Amino acid sequence: VMIVNLVVWYDYTSAILREAIDKLNNAEYKSMEERLELVKRICELALEDGVHVWVIDQLQVYPVNARLGSFVTDLYGGCMSFWFLRTLRLATGTGGDVKLGNRLMFIEGFNPIAGFSWLYDVYAYYLVADPGVFPHPHTGIYIPIRAEYTVTTAGPDGKLNVPADALIYDLASEKFVSVGEGVKATSKVTYKFTLGKWHHGQPITKADILYGIAETFKVTLKESPLYDPVAASPGRVLFTTNLKGVKFIADDTVEVYVDYWHVDNSYIASMASVWVDTPWEVLVLMNEAVLEKKLAWSVDMADEWGVDQLDLTKGPSIPILKDILDKLVEENSIPPELEGIVSPADAKARWSALKSFYEERGHFWVSNGPYTFASADPTALQMILEAFREYPFKADRWDGMITMKVPSVRVVKAPEDVIPGLEATFN
Repeated sequence: VMIVNLVVWYDYTSAILREAIDKLNNAEYKSMEERLELVKRICELALEDGVHVWVIDQLQVYPVNARLGSFVTDLYGGCMSFWFLRTLRLATGTGGDVKLGNRLMFIEGFNPIAGFSWLYDVYAYYLVADPGVFPHPHTGIYIPIRAEYTVTTAGPDGKLNVPADALIYDLASEKFVSVGEGVKATSKVTYKFTLGKWHHGQPITKADILYGIAETFKVTLKESPLYDPVAASPGRVLFTTNLKGVKFIADDTVEVYVDYWHVDNSYIASMASVWVDTPWEVLVLMNEAVLEKKLAWSVDMADEWGVDQLDLTKGPSIPILKDILDKLVEENSIPPELEGIVSPADAKARWSALKSFYEERGHFWVSNGPYTFASADPTALQMILEAFREYPFKADRWDGMITMKVPSVRVVKAPEDVIPGLEATFN
């Protein structure tokens, strides 16, 4: 696999560069041609202001044991990818054990809000947590993982009507409220979820989706006590800034209205995705630890507060979370956002399942992917993942991607010399 990376460190004080970057990130263009012109302009400005420009041209080699069977290779990431790990299995079929080597282990805390920012940490996340959509390994187009989608857009210039009974999150009241009459949006994405179960055995529900949306606002808005500048990633800010409303058609189907357009509809589906990889009670548990400033979402805030970064799987976070869990179990806590949606009996079942999961596993990382996080050994630098046998998809779900579809390339006739400033022709 030939990988060429151009890495540019640029001066954010360049107002023209900042404006161009924001336009590209916010999809403020009306055609593919305008988008390409923005990309070209950003490259030019970044090179002008670049402090360091690194060009890496390398041939990546991946040793693979002959006991392994077929797997999906990513055209960009090779074996260091979501898809390779997801589709890995032995030549003898499903089942069995595989040992994987990792260059570095446990660099940052494992939490879904501001953890997993390192390449070597994210491998665990790729296996344990399911996204709603994810880029196809050969095309880059976002495809459904747990969220089938249909995109309706009036963009880049038109508008759609948002139903008056669609919901939007209000941080001040910690409630979802109706958007009311007269609200417009650029695009609508209808998602149909494959819900399934969480790793502690409880069903994934509408309540998890709603609280996941609320959580995005809580960690992104500066006026929130849970705000963290690292957690307020560009993707989350884009979502909270442009969300106009959500409307559930059924427990597994939701319409999401956003003021966002892209030349590729799959990118609209990715931007508007409301699928969640953490149950609401685990989010509540983590929120309490951060609100009390006993733990922090990011390394940056942990350093500022003089505490540890929140880690659901190991270290000093575990006894802190355990004490908070005991309190929440006793209270049978239901967050304000879910009052009237989650019954006391539902809440009791969730808290009981989380407590049992902790007592069995010794950690709190409950998610919904094909593997359950079994244990971490920070001394030996090892972690064990176990197949989640109630996962809704079979091992052969992605076998259609095993044979890589590589575009054909033909040699072009190029001039031997190109003189800057003069025309050159490539046939």
